[in-house]
Amino acid sequence: MRWELIPKPRSIFLRVKCPKCANEQVIFERTSNYVKCT
Repeated sequence: MRWELIPKPRSIFLRVKCPKCANEQVIFERTSNYVKCT
């Protein structure tokens, strides 16, 4: 069996919270969407 080193991803998930309505969402670090309050 041959072993390969799998690189650790450089991107992370972030939890963002709206200061106005306290809505929390989990987003990808390099997102292309805007976070909207509900």
